[in-house]
Amino acid sequence: MKKVSNLIILGSIGLIFIGMIIFVISLSTNNWDFGKFNSENISTNTYQVEDYFNNIVIEETICDINIVYSENSSCNVVAEEKENVSHIVEVKDNTLIIKENDQRKWYEKLINFSDTLIIISINKNILNDLKIDTSTSDINISNKFTFNNITINGSTSDVELYSNVIGDVEINLSTGDIEVNNITCKNMNLQVSTGDIEIENVNCLNDLEITVSTGDVDLDNVSCNNFNSNGSTGKIILKNVIALNNMNLERSTGDIKFEKCDALNIVVETNTGSVKGTLLSNKIFNVETNTGKKDVPESVSGGSCKISTDTGDIIIEIIDK
Repeated sequence: MKKVSNLIILGSIGLIFIGMIIFVISLSTNNWDFGKFNSENISTNTYQVEDYFNNIVIEETICDINIVYSENSSCNVVAEEKENVSHIVEVKDNTLIIKENDQRKWYEKLINFSDTLIIISINKNILNDLKIDTSTSDINISNKFTFNNITINGSTSDVELYSNVIGDVEINLSTGDIEVNNITCKNMNLQVSTGDIEIENVNCLNDLEITVSTGDVDLDNVSCNNFNSNGSTGKIILKNVIALNNMNLERSTGDIKFEKCDALNIVVETNTGSVKGTLLSNKIFNVETNTGKKDVPESVSGGSCKISTDTGDIIIEIIDK
């Protein structure tokens, strides 16, 4: 009996192995396109929005989200929807509310090869608050809008933000990249556990806060009042970044590079990494490194610049604009 049981187990393992081989062969013959294995029915549905609104709240799990400007007088939501998935689109208390209504069984959600998209077309440029809560949606917000505040929370999402914000921007992701480009705001707070952050051509009138556990931070042509960034693993590259008052950078593992940057007071701390680059004004330097060389200008005037690293070089140069 034991021998028969062993044969059954070995036979089952063999069938699983053969199935895996067939799956890999089939996938390779389809140029590794998982979408061709999708058997889900996807329909495209349009929800017209007739009532006035000035705020937007989106609760979405699977659809990617694009917020675009409507060139005509209408506002609508066009959603690609899987079988047993629909959306609730309504206006309440001056707020456009978009919620995913997922009626699928739990086992129907386990395998998902297809990407779906929801496009929100808005026929006005100035709005109050935008709030998005999502699990896996990628988010793209057009540069045609000016919001009062933007708040985005996501688990596995990429966010691309191009619209101006009068007040505050808050983006909090577990896994995903953040790209912010060509905007002005009051305060900006970006947090991601695993992912990269890219900011270009941004004017932050007050404070810029960036927190990354594992990922790189790349800033180009950014101005703010105070800039604070901390993280565990990842490099920071700053190009033309100006903080009027304080710049505080902290990393456990990662290099920090300046290119034509400045702040009244600068504090940099990293355990494993080098700190190199160019600043735009004289500083009184206080630098420490355990295993690395130090090369900084001698100065008796200017703001303070404190740099410390356990393993890495510290090389700073002062240049003219």
